Amino acid sequence: MVGTAVAGALAGDWRSEGREWLEARQPIRFGLAALLAVSVQVCLALGIGGAATGVGIVVLAVAFVWPVTGLATLILLVPLQHPVGYGPMDFHTVLALAVLLGAGLQVAQSQWTLRVSLFWVGLLAYVALAAIQVLFTPADAAGEQRLFAGLQWYGLVGGAAMILSAQYLLRDRDWSSFVDCMIVGAVAAGALVVAEAVTNGASHSLFPGLYGAPGLLRERPAGAFNLPNYFGVFAALATLLAIHRFWTIRGRWRKLLVGVSTAVIAAALFLSFSRGALIALGGGLVYVAYSRSRPLGVVVAAGLLMLAVLGSSLFYEARLGLTNPNDTLHEAQAGLETSDEGRLAGGAVSIRLFERDPIFGIGFGQYHFVSRIYESGNEATFAHNWYANVLAEQGVVGIGLVAIVASALVGGVRRAAPERRQIAVAVLLGYAIANLFTESPTDMSASSVAWLVIGGAFASAGSALAKTRLNAVRRVGRSRNPRSFI
Repeated sequence: MVGTAVAGALAGDWRSEGREWLEARQPIRFGLAALLAVSVQVCLALGIGGAATGVGIVVLAVAFVWPVTGLATLILLVPLQHPVGYGPMDFHTVLALAVLLGAGLQVAQSQWTLRVSLFWVGLLAYVALAAIQVLFTPADAAGEQRLFAGLQWYGLVGGAAMILSAQYLLRDRDWSSFVDCMIVGAVAAGALVVAEAVTNGASHSLFPGLYGAPGLLRERPAGAFNLPNYFGVFAALATLLAIHRFWTIRGRWRKLLVGVSTAVIAAALFLSFSRGALIALGGGLVYVAYSRSRPLGVVVAAGLLMLAVLGSSLFYEARLGLTNPNDTLHEAQAGLETSDEGRLAGGAVSIRLFERDPIFGIGFGQYHFVSRIYESGNEATFAHNWYANVLAEQGVVGIGLVAIVASALVGGVRRAAPERRQIAVAVLLGYAIANLFTESPTDMSASSVAWLVIGGAFASAGSALAKTRLNAVRRVGRSRNPRSFI
């Protein structure tokens, strides 16, 4: 954050003037974001880590001075690898905080008033509960427990910062350019997955700086992500976003470009062989079709169900051929069944962990460590279900706060502008389904599409409320500021 602070000191009086100049030239704003994102990835591809860190400092400075450009850069970079050298927080979280800080200074300099909604009360309370539990995490000899919990907490903070920044910066703005940035980032991430699958991992060896988890066993391609299931969550939500963009964008060539992008993202999703992500995509597609017409929704649901039944054998043969190339099909199926049984057993332990402390749980980020007590010989020590994970780690208090956030989220999305409401519901439905199989809310990259649509939906709801209040004020002839934030 040193670069951000220096940028703020140097910005001085020309900060607002520069922002206004850039606001009037939208192509320059997004062109700068693209240039910064490409520069980071080129440095990583060439293995020049120091240069990537230096470009990252420039990105942070730009995000602080021009937060709209910073948000666009964050959206482009969040599904890709990031430079190192920013402490325990990864670069994506630091960048999200820099964007939020720049947006916060805009709020301070403008006439916006602060009005804290129930959503933010619940979410901030949940983040605070997690922070307290991290601080009281037992310090084991290797420091692994506290470090792991802290990294998960940073993911939560980065997600909250992204939502809040989008909620403010996307007010009274056309969000289509930001959606396009997310699709471009998803295409880049998907291209890495496709290249990894087609070259049988050779692209990973050739450009290790662009790929994640070099030390982990990667049986399935995941691109810049560490785990294929987390890439699958991101790709499923990005596919829904791209399909929505395909139906709303105008122009033959633009539709063609978005259609090709959608195909790339969907192909990468399939190559990740993430079953939960495919189910999440199916749920979102059914809602999109049903929202257009009930018969279409029924047809799409029946078609997806038939495709799942007829294509499941081919899917499993392709997956097992990739993950178990030296085993017979029978041996590979037996291994997958054993893995699935271990995951189910790992999730079932959540009830026993909940019984240890039903009120506050065993502590944020501790499932992986405490579950080992009850799972002799089982390698699946994670819940693989975020809802069961919250129940075990944060007890009734955590589940209550999540319920408050979820109910407030539903209310906020219902008040959103129609053009944003439909895709927000589709993405959030898919995200809710995906969390039955992962713990993705603590992973900023996997959840980035959900965070963007939540912020965009809330932003449009706030704009509609602002216009309604402004008309009411004009009718009664009083002079008051109708605009509010948060």
